[in-house]
Amino acid sequence: MDQGRQVIVILGHYNNWEWNANWSLHSPHRFYPIYKKLKNANFEKFYYNLRSQFGAIPTERAETFRQLISDHQNGIPSMSAFLFDQTPRVYEIQHWVNFLNQDTPVILGAEKVAQKVNGVVVFMHSRKIKRGQYEGEYELITDQAKDSPKFEITDKCMALLEQQINDRPEFWLWSHKRWKHTREDVQ
Repeated sequence: MDQGRQVIVILGHYNNWEWNANWSLHSPHRFYPIYKKLKNANFEKFYYNLRSQFGAIPTERAETFRQLISDHQNGIPSMSAFLFDQTPRVYEIQHWVNFLNQDTPVILGAEKVAQKVNGVVVFMHSRKIKRGQYEGEYELITDQAKDSPKFEITDKCMALLEQQINDRPEFWLWSHKRWKHTREDVQ
């Protein structure tokens, strides 16, 4: 970040991912938690305020690329957090992986943005220490995202998330309808 680079953090719905919104308490750089706008205005306001209370700048996914390109062009380093273990819309499916022994469509947004801004990509491992206390460890995926072959970043991160879930499955958000699409849906 001291070099003016964009850092893309990829993580899953594992442990308490919302605590990442306090990143701004520990760094002078901009922090963008990427989110999908909620349909309910009251919940949208609640979560926006929750995520921004410590200085983070919640950024709606449709605005992410524009914001990061602007920062990149102006030499403003930032960190963005992408939760990537959600189900893509059926018309957005471009890539499948074997994830938890299931044929699984994946969202490619974080990888695409990282490659366009040539960001540094890290995967965040999360561990619960005790109630209310978590520890994050960042693993470098690439420091030159534009040079990564298509799908490599996403595939590596999916494998790391799968290992994390296999080690401690109770901390993953199992309520998402992760496997609601099949390959037949997109043909």
